[in-house]
Amino acid sequence: IYAFMSRAQIHHGRNIIVMPTGTGKTETMLSILIANQCTKVLITVPSDALREQLANKFITLGILPKYGIVAADCNYPNVGVVKEGMDYNFIDSFDDEKVTLFTATPFRNDSRRLRGEFIYNFSLKDAQSQGYYKPIKFIPIREYDLIQADHHIAEVAVSQLRSDLENGYDHILMARCSTKQRAKEVMEIYQQHSDLNPVMVFSSMSNQKAILNDIKAKKHKIIVCVNMLGEGFDMPELKIAAIHDAKQSLPITLQFIGRFTRTSYDSNLGNASFITNIAYPPI
Repeated sequence: IYAFMSRAQIHHGRNIIVMPTGTGKTETMLSILIANQCTKVLITVPSDALREQLANKFITLGILPKYGIVAADCNYPNVGVVKEGMDYNFIDSFDDEKVTLFTATPFRNDSRRLRGEFIYNFSLKDAQSQGYYKPIKFIPIREYDLIQADHHIAEVAVSQLRSDLENGYDHILMARCSTKQRAKEVMEIYQQHSDLNPVMVFSSMSNQKAILNDIKAKKHKIIVCVNMLGEGFDMPELKIAAIHDAKQSLPITLQFIGRFTRTSYDSNLGNASFITNIAYPPI
């Protein structure tokens, strides 16, 4: 952190830091706060779930006290949460040298490159060699009938989940869908496994916060989601991915996969499993 912060102080434009999913972007943000003795910091994230998660980490300074990076009796920051009132171009209100962008993928959803200078890039290869990720068990199916494919993916994924649970692993299954309508269709399949308490979650849900709290409390073993719980959502128990609808971007797909392959100090977690239909690209 101090090495690239020194370089960042020389650069007078926007800084970009690239770190793969699960390698500590939040802790690096906290380190920047401490290293620079910042009096005010604004952190923005793309979802309510991440907003709440990061706020809680900044309130406690995350793992910094545990590892002696800050003193046990240090003053903790006062953290406020802003939920509305900032439009998409609010970042332009700040001088470039005061902006640091963190990402697992250096390209936007429209494939355009982020504006700024890359001051640090922790490669996926380095993350693997340093033990951040566990091996992946890839279980492909090949089904050209899309309706049958959903049933087949669900059948294999639930079977893997039950096997993991029987072997003592505290795993959770996530089924990814591209739209709310698709999630409803897929949810009907998983609801047949009522003992695993499946739940559906998407961004516009009125009771989203309560459901997310129940997910974090591990009340649901199956989660059917629409483009949610991606980068930054910290839940190591997510170990089985049933990809009913693939993401169209390979970097975003890798980012999604990284969410499941994170290592954990919890001995009740095993390796990640991925189930998807290889009859249709780009998987």
